[in-house]
Amino acid sequence: MNISTTYLRSRGLWFGLLVLLLNDHYLKLNFPGPITGKLSDVVGLFVFPIFLSVFRPRRIIQNCIAAGIIFCLWKSHLSEPIITAGNSIGIPFTRTIDQTDYAALMVLPASTYYLKRWRLPRLLPRIRLTHLVFLAIGFVALSATTLRPVFGTSLDKKYNINATPEQLVRDIRQMDCQLHLISSNAEGSHYELRNLVIDGKDSMFRLVRFSLKENKSGTSVHVKDITTYEGYASFFDSGRRRWAKKLVKTYFIEEIAN
Repeated sequence: MNISTTYLRSRGLWFGLLVLLLNDHYLKLNFPGPITGKLSDVVGLFVFPIFLSVFRPRRIIQNCIAAGIIFCLWKSHLSEPIITAGNSIGIPFTRTIDQTDYAALMVLPASTYYLKRWRLPRLLPRIRLTHLVFLAIGFVALSATTLRPVFGTSLDKKYNINATPEQLVRDIRQMDCQLHLISSNAEGSHYELRNLVIDGKDSMFRLVRFSLKENKSGTSVHVKDITTYEGYASFFDSGRRRWAKKLVKTYFIEEIAN
C-alpha cells in the first residue's frame, strides 16, 4: 500500500491528535462544559480528513466529504445498530446525539484548505512499520471519544438521608436498575446495584456496592465501591475518581434523597 508521508508528518495532523488526547483524557474530566464537549468534535473533524488523506492523498475533496458523512451518520440514530453490535461483543461504543454537534462540520473547509497547501511528490512511498505505529496512535486518538472504558474505584463514602432503609430500597428499585440484597448483619444491609444508566444516557453504573443502616436521623448510606462505563476515557486516576464520586452523589444519592 502506498501512503502519503507528507500528510503523515504534517504538523496539523499531530497537533490535532495531541489536542484530542489532552481534551478526551484530561480536560473533559477536570473542566467539564460546552467548550471541552465540542472541542473534540471540531478538532476531530479537522484531523479526520488529513488522516484519510494519508491513505488517499490525491482525493482531498472526497476525503473531506467522507469525513462529514461518517460524522453525521455516527451522530444519528442510524449508528445504533453498530453501537449495539459492538457492545454485544464487548466493544463499549458510545456517543451522544446532540443536534448542535453538527456545527462542527463548518471546520471541514479549513481542513480542505490545509490539505491543498501541500505539494505531493509524484511517487508515493510504500507503507512501513514505523508508519503503522504512527497510524495506530492516530487511530487511538480519533476513536477515544467513541469508546467508554471500564473504570472501577473504591469510594468508601458515607451519606446520611432522612428516610428509612425500606423507603430507600423502594426508591432505588424505581430507578430502572438491578438491585440485589447480598447480606444483612450488625453493620446494616449490604446491596449490589447493577446497570443503572446515568448522565444523559452517556454513562452507566455497572456495579455499585453499598450498605444501608438505620440511625436516629434516618439512614446511613455507605457507598463502598463503584464500577462504571465512562462517557469518555482518562489516563489520570485522580480525575476519574473525582468524576466517579460526583456521579454517585448526583445520580444516586441525590436521586433517592429527593
